[in-house]
Amino acid sequence: MSKTNTGLVDYCKAQLGKPYWMGTFGQTASAALLAQKRRQLPVYYSAADFPSQYGQRVHDCIGLVKGYIWSETPNSAPVYASNGCPDIDEADMYVRCKEKGTIGTIPEIPGVLVFFQGHVGVYIGGGEVIEARGHAWGVVKTQLKNRPWNKWGKCPYITYEEDDMTGEQIYKALNEYLREQPCPEWAKAELEEAVKLGITDGSRPCELIPRYQAAIMAKREKEQR
Repeated sequence: MSKTNTGLVDYCKAQLGKPYWMGTFGQTASAALLAQKRRQLPVYYSAADFPSQYGQRVHDCIGLVKGYIWSETPNSAPVYASNGCPDIDEADMYVRCKEKGTIGTIPEIPGVLVFFQGHVGVYIGGGEVIEARGHAWGVVKTQLKNRPWNKWGKCPYITYEEDDMTGEQIYKALNEYLREQPCPEWAKAELEEAVKLGITDGSRPCELIPRYQAAIMAKREKEQR
C-alpha cells in the first residue's frame, strides 16, 4: 500500500483525542502492553489513569508517524518496522529527511513533519499541526505559531502529492495560513493610519488580495487627497 502525505494527515486526524503512551506506535492499549512499557520505560508510566485507556489506539510523537507507515488502515494493527521504515526516533527522522529547513521556510504542504528538540508533529495545512503531545494531552490539534517548532522536513518514507493540488486549493490553504498572521511591527502605524482614512478595515493584514481589491484601495487613498 502506497504511503502518502495526504494519507498521513488522514491517519493523524483519525487519532485525535486518543491517548499518548510513550514508546508506542498504534498498538491497542491493554494490561499486557502497560506491563511491558512499565518495564521498559518506568519513569513515563507512573500515572494512575493508564488502565482507563485500555482498548484505545495509542502513540507517542514519532509513533504517530510510524503508526501510519506501519499500518494498512487507521484501525489495523501496525507491523513493526514495515514498509521500508525502520524503528527510529524523531531526531534520526529529521536527519534522514532529504528536504528540510527552518520553520520560517515551511512549505504549505500537508503531511510535512515539524520538529523541535525531542518532539515531532505533523503539519496538516492552514497553520495547524496534529501531534501526540504527551500523556496529559494525548493526540491534539494545535496552531503552528503557538508551539516552539523550529524545523520542518519531508518524511523520507512517504510520497508527497503536493503537485496534485489545484490552484484553488493552494490559494485557499495559503490564505488560511496568512489570515492568522499578525501585522509586522514596522507596518502597524501605517496600517492604523490607513484604517482611519477608510482605505481598509485593518482586518487580516497579511491575507492575499486580488488586483481589483488593491486597485480599489489605491482609488480610496487617492480620493482622500
